[in-house]
Amino acid sequence: MCAAPHPAETRRLRSAAVLAHGAILAFFGKFLLVCAVLVLAAGALSSHLAQALLPLFRAEIAWFGDYRIDDLSVGREGADQVLRLQAGLAHPLTLNGRTFTPDPRGRATATTLVGNVSVPMIVLTATALAWPVRRSRCYAWRAAALLPALLIMVMLVAPFLLLGSIWGLLVEVADPGRFSPLLLWCDGLESGGAAAIAAALGVCVAWLTQDSWRNG
Repeated sequence: MCAAPHPAETRRLRSAAVLAHGAILAFFGKFLLVCAVLVLAAGALSSHLAQALLPLFRAEIAWFGDYRIDDLSVGREGADQVLRLQAGLAHPLTLNGRTFTPDPRGRATATTLVGNVSVPMIVLTATALAWPVRRSRCYAWRAAALLPALLIMVMLVAPFLLLGSIWGLLVEVADPGRFSPLLLWCDGLESGGAAAIAAALGVCVAWLTQDSWRNG
């Protein structure tokens, strides 16, 4: 027969469960509050933010070296604000035995929603700021740690979606069945992966800055 748990142990377990439940509710409450504030701000500022990040996106796309960037801008497609890339090949490219040569008149256009810049940033920031803190001054460390994390986040999403869109056009023409890590990455980003990566980075920021004060 199994011995019945000691009443004190039962009370301890119940108390721990109540505390954990309260912490989870507090986290999601703060997360939703921060998201709401940031979404309101993003409605007015997202296009300006994307505009400010264009030099970074241009440099990242140019670093890959495959495309000649003719234009990279923020514009509209119907009711949507989008990042628009117009590019051509920077050098001859052979794909499945078919060679594409650069032509100054030839260009492809790729777009992605400005929300693919702002939404991951919102999720990352809200996750980091909503995570419980041991001391209020941890927020200063989190704010500082957020900057590099946000930089990594924006570099992992919008530029790759633009590059993937153009690469997808070439693959569709020359080798439709080709396995492409870039296209697989883009599919994952568009299927919720961007938000998942943002949340994971937010947890990392929170954990690293929380750890800074454990012995303080």
